[in-house]
Amino acid sequence: MFMQSELSENWPKYLPIVIANLNNTPVPKLGNIAPIEVNTYLDDYKIREAQLAQNITPVLAPTLQERNKNEETFNQADSSFKTGDLVYLDFKESAFSKQYLKKVSKIIKITIKLLLVRFFSKLKKYCNT
Repeated sequence: MFMQSELSENWPKYLPIVIANLNNTPVPKLGNIAPIEVNTYLDDYKIREAQLAQNITPVLAPTLQERNKNEETFNQADSSFKTGDLVYLDFKESAFSKQYLKKVSKIIKITIKLLLVRFFSKLKKYCNT
């Protein structure tokens, strides 16, 4: 929205307004309670009451028995790995991500500095002889 308007040049100025608006907007899944109204884990009761008043089914964490049953079902399934196996995750950044470009430019700067240090140390040795 900002990109298509004249506000795109000065969007940081409007960011606090957008954040405040999002935090004050009621969320239907929370029983139409705004995120700004949820401050501690004690507010769980307030949310559950609002959900019950509006016939919203709350999402409940599974019990220990349900988790154990789910783990057994998963381990019995035909899978190439089981619960507790070590898994390698590859978090390579794409060549077009901003972080990747920052890292590459930093590596290039360090390489250039090292080359310059070597060049000047050799030049100094050459001039002293």
